[in-house]
Amino acid sequence: MQPTETWAGLPLGDWATWVAAFFGLLAFLGVIAGLVVEGERRRRDIARVDAQRHQDQTQRHWDEISAQAILVGGVINWPTQTADIPAGRDRLELTVINASPLPIRHVVGHVIRKSDGGYHGHFLPMPVVPPGETLATLDTVPSEGQFDLQLQFDDDAGHTWLKYREPTLMQMTNEQWPERLPPGFLAVV
Repeated sequence: MQPTETWAGLPLGDWATWVAAFFGLLAFLGVIAGLVVEGERRRRDIARVDAQRHQDQTQRHWDEISAQAILVGGVINWPTQTADIPAGRDRLELTVINASPLPIRHVVGHVIRKSDGGYHGHFLPMPVVPPGETLATLDTVPSEGQFDLQLQFDDDAGHTWLKYREPTLMQMTNEQWPERLPPGFLAVV
């Protein structure tokens, strides 16, 4: 069939040619849109896998550096009253438990008042705590007070840790000490 109509000197063709061209163009655009959608899906999948890999690496790193610190703990004890302590005062004892096979160093138990979260004092620093239990004594505290323990120590690799604070275990750097500790709380080592 010969086209009889022209536009700007070009033949327009018949209906079948136009319908085929239209659907061909739709199919081409559908393929392009599918490629764009598939590319975006792959980009999101790669970003999700990269984020998961980074999170796994971060968790493995934390697990490696905190392995010894997790095995260290402490508890405040109230020993029996002795004659050398004035009335209305008590003596506190700190038991440090090092369940790791390696010693910890520069151990200080900080005593924090439960009433206001303020710094009350600290136990005498212990230069080295071998595996097992070690005892330290804080001379006197008010009998009616309630206290929390925050344990500061260096692990065998030299990382400084603060335990029993939010979060429960925190790795500290020299730059973090002033901003992360409560007012009056001094790093004593």
